[in-house]
Amino acid sequence: MRIAVFYTLLAFLSPLCLQAEANVFISGKISNGGQVQKIEITVNEKYLTGDLTSYTGSPDREGHFAFNIDVREPQLISIRYGNKRGVLFLEPNDTLHIELNALQFPKGMQFGGKAGKNNAYLGSYYEKFPPELNQFKLKQYQTGNYWYVNTPDMDKLMLMSIPETFREKMDQRKQEAQSILDFQIERYPDHLSSNFKEFLNTEILYDWAYHLLLYGVVFKNKYGVTEEYFSFLQETPIDIPTIGNYWYREFLKGYFERLFISKGGVGVPELEKFKLAQEFLSDKALFYYQSEMIAKGFRSNEPMNMVGKYFDFTSSNPYPYFSEKAAANFEDAVKFANGSPAPDFSLTDAGGNLIALDQLRGNVVYLNFWASWCKPCIQKMENFKSIQPALEKKGVKFVNISLDKSKEAWASSLNRYNFNSSGIHLFANSEIESGIAAEYGVKILPQYYLVNKDGAFATKPKEKDVLAISQALDQLNNQN
Repeated sequence: MRIAVFYTLLAFLSPLCLQAEANVFISGKISNGGQVQKIEITVNEKYLTGDLTSYTGSPDREGHFAFNIDVREPQLISIRYGNKRGVLFLEPNDTLHIELNALQFPKGMQFGGKAGKNNAYLGSYYEKFPPELNQFKLKQYQTGNYWYVNTPDMDKLMLMSIPETFREKMDQRKQEAQSILDFQIERYPDHLSSNFKEFLNTEILYDWAYHLLLYGVVFKNKYGVTEEYFSFLQETPIDIPTIGNYWYREFLKGYFERLFISKGGVGVPELEKFKLAQEFLSDKALFYYQSEMIAKGFRSNEPMNMVGKYFDFTSSNPYPYFSEKAAANFEDAVKFANGSPAPDFSLTDAGGNLIALDQLRGNVVYLNFWASWCKPCIQKMENFKSIQPALEKKGVKFVNISLDKSKEAWASSLNRYNFNSSGIHLFANSEIESGIAAEYGVKILPQYYLVNKDGAFATKPKEKDVLAISQALDQLNNQN
C-alpha cells in the first residue's frame, strides 16, 4: 500500500505542493467537524498496479482541506471522514471542490469545480441505487477458481426469486437507471463529462449483467437454471475500454470462469483463461484481464506455470501499470517459492507471550492468515479440527495469525469457535497489505503457507481441501 500524507492549508497552497505524478486537485471545507482531525482519500489501483493508494490530510481551523492526488483511469474513489465513507468520481486532470457537513456526511455533499456536476449526479444516482461500502457485509460464493461477491440486499432478492422473477426485476432496475440517466443527459447535455457518461452507462449495464451471471451460476442447482437463462450474455458486450468500472471487471472474471468450466475446466485455470481472453478481448481490456491472470497465477500453488506468459505479456503490453502489477507478483512468486526462507516475525499470543517463527525451527509449520470477519476463514479452521490433533502429536505446529483490526474481536472469535483449545494463535495488529501481511504477500483471506523444518517455504498441494493439506504436512514432517 502506498500512502501519501498531505498536511496542507488551503490558504497557503501553491504549485510547489504538487507531487510530480499528481493530476487531480481536490479542495473542500468541513462544517461541524468536531474532534475528527483527519480526512482520507483512497484510490483503488489494485486492478492497475496492484496498489491501494491512500492520501491523508488534516483540515485547518476553519475546516479547509486540499489534496493533490494521482488518478490514472476514470473511476470511483473513496473519501473517509471519521468512521463514515462516501464515493466520488474522478478522471485524470479533474478539479473538485467539496462542501460537507460532518453531521450529515456522506449525504448532503455540495460540489464545484470541473468534476462538480458529475459528482452531484453521482450522489443522486447512489441515493436511488446505493453501493455497499462495507466489504465485511458482502456475501461470497466460490465457483471454480473465482469468488463472486454479493451485497446483502441483492443476495436476499436472489434467494427469494425464481429465475424468471429475478430476470424481470433486474431488467426493471436496469431500465429505470438508464431512463433516469438518459433524461439527465437529454435535459442537460453539457453537464456531464463524456468519461462520466461512459462510466455510468457501464455501471448500469454491468451491474445488471454481473448479477444475472452470479445468480445463474451460483443458484443454478437451487432453482434449476437452464442454459436459456444465459441468453442475456448475447446482448452484453465483452470487450469495452471502461476498465475503471468495478462491475465490468467482476463481470469479466465471472464470464471467463464460466467459459473455462464450460470447455471442460482442463489445464491450469489462469493459463487457459489468459489464452481465452485473446479470443474475446482487445487493447486495454485484454491487457487488464491478462495481467489479472498473471497476478493470480503467481499467487497460486504452482506459480512457475506463469513465467512464460509473464515474459510474453511484458514484451507486448503497451500499458506500463499492468506490467508493474505483473512484475510485483512475479517478484513475490520468487520470494515465496519452494526453498526460499520464510520471513521471521514476533507476535503476541492470547496469553500475552511473544512467539517468533524462528522458535519453531525443527518443526513443520502450517501458517494460516485469517480474520474473524472472514467466513471462509472460519469454515476452513473448523474443517481443520478433525485432522489437527493427530498432526500436532507428530510435531506439526499450527500457527494462526489474525489480521483483525480489533483484539477484542479476535479474542471473542477464539472463544466462540473454541479455536484456542489447540494450535498457536497470534494477533498481528495490522491489516491486509501492511505489517506481516505485506511481508507474506497476503492480499486476500484466507491465505496459508507451509514452512519446512529449516524455516523455508514448501510447495503447497494442488488441491485446497483439508485432506490434501494434511497429507502435504505429513510428508514434510517425515522428511529429514
